[in-house]
Amino acid sequence: MNRRQPVFRRSFQLLFGLVLWAAQDGYAQFDVNTIPSPKDTGQEYYVSNPSGILSQTTVDSLNRLAHIVDSLTSSELAVVVVDDFAGDDDFQFALDLFNAWRIGKAGSDNGLLLFVGTEKRAYRFITGYGMETVLPDALLKRIGETLLVPKFRAGDYDGGVLAAMDAVQTVVLNPSTAGDLRRNLARKNSFFYRHQIPLLSFALAFMLYGLLWRITSRAFNRIPTRSGRKPARTPTGLYLVFGGVALFLFGFFSIFLIVFVGMPPWWLYRWSYLPLYVAVFFGLGITALYFKGLSLIQKTYVDAANRLEAMANFNKRMLLPILATPLCWLLLYLATRWGKGDQLRLVPPQGGGWQRIDRDKQKDVSRYLDRGQRKEESVGALVYEIWTREGPGGIHPVAFPGKNFSKYGLCPSCGYHTFSNTFLKVVKRPTVIDEGEGERLQECSNCKHSVSHGRVVLSRTKPIRSSSGGSRPSSSSSSPGSSGSSSSNSGSWGGGRSGGGGAGGRW
Repeated sequence: MNRRQPVFRRSFQLLFGLVLWAAQDGYAQFDVNTIPSPKDTGQEYYVSNPSGILSQTTVDSLNRLAHIVDSLTSSELAVVVVDDFAGDDDFQFALDLFNAWRIGKAGSDNGLLLFVGTEKRAYRFITGYGMETVLPDALLKRIGETLLVPKFRAGDYDGGVLAAMDAVQTVVLNPSTAGDLRRNLARKNSFFYRHQIPLLSFALAFMLYGLLWRITSRAFNRIPTRSGRKPARTPTGLYLVFGGVALFLFGFFSIFLIVFVGMPPWWLYRWSYLPLYVAVFFGLGITALYFKGLSLIQKTYVDAANRLEAMANFNKRMLLPILATPLCWLLLYLATRWGKGDQLRLVPPQGGGWQRIDRDKQKDVSRYLDRGQRKEESVGALVYEIWTREGPGGIHPVAFPGKNFSKYGLCPSCGYHTFSNTFLKVVKRPTVIDEGEGERLQECSNCKHSVSHGRVVLSRTKPIRSSSGGSRPSSSSSSPGSSGSSSSNSGSWGGGRSGGGGAGGRW
């Protein structure tokens, strides 16, 4: 047993060391000395891709592109793409790498380096002294911001590097095209060109939902009164506040997610989301106004048939807004269920010759309903459909559950559905010093018959107190680590130099 323990310990230490080495290698930061030079592979290679970020097809295309430039103009173009590099200054790192490799021909200093660090989301063009007149800093900046950055933001590193280096090749091979390229890039880099699709989508969505909002407003204002007259026009713009409040809350919580959770801002805020914001703004307003219209119909009409007709006309006018607003689908479903309940109320009793009383036109129903039945309707326990016909027994009220049906039961005294559920009646109000007294009762709204279920003691009220509290901020920090590896050089570049010309940025 004692002999096996050292063997086990050594095996565990070896395994732990391999895992630690693999982890360090996976998250290594390159420095100038550890980035492999493409000239180690051969004189016709110009791309260093140690992290494997670029595809092999892209690397081959870039090598062919740079070799053509080198053979025709003797200018040397180098591309370096790594996941991370030591330090935070991408300019100084790229400049040191340029001068360490001596990109460009000696005496001409006609070299260019495109350096990309994906972890720090930084890119940098470095030009030799002789290349600064061909590729000025301003032109390289436009190339980077117009051709490289948008594709990098979309995760397309292959497309970004190829587009940028293709523009560089065009200018180096034919410097007279620099003016045309500059004007073309300026046009592409303009605000409206870069965001033309989101802006056009925003304008189209705004016009579409603005039209749907107008349709909704007109449908709401065409809901007739109980007497059938056209109502006075009601301002509806206030209901758009619901959409504005929703966007405000979204902005507030998005700040929380960005600051405290660390969510990238471009996950929540993109130009392509503009049509969605319009849909939310108008969609919530349309939903609120549609709900208000349904509620108004329910409140305005007592008669089930009139309510069904008004609901059908309102939904017909709201067809397009409902189709474009998913939240309205739920309200439409609820309205359909209400309608089925109203349709059941229109079924006549058995036998022929029955005529239904229009409850919106017949306000006084005392000749059809007795005092108890009218009280059932007034408290909302039951509602009645009144059917009449010629001859004896020609009045036939049919009861249906009202909106407060569950709050009332049958009165043991008068027999009407007006006996309330148990409630607490305060006999003596409690104070801070003395307890109070209450009685649990059931009472009939029709005959005033009541049943007591005993008295209860009410606890003393609590005095009003104020409290305050505070919080103290906390902070956290982190520091990056770095590691390196060694490489050997079997070849060299042309011996060019750079004084720091070029351009760069972050995405």
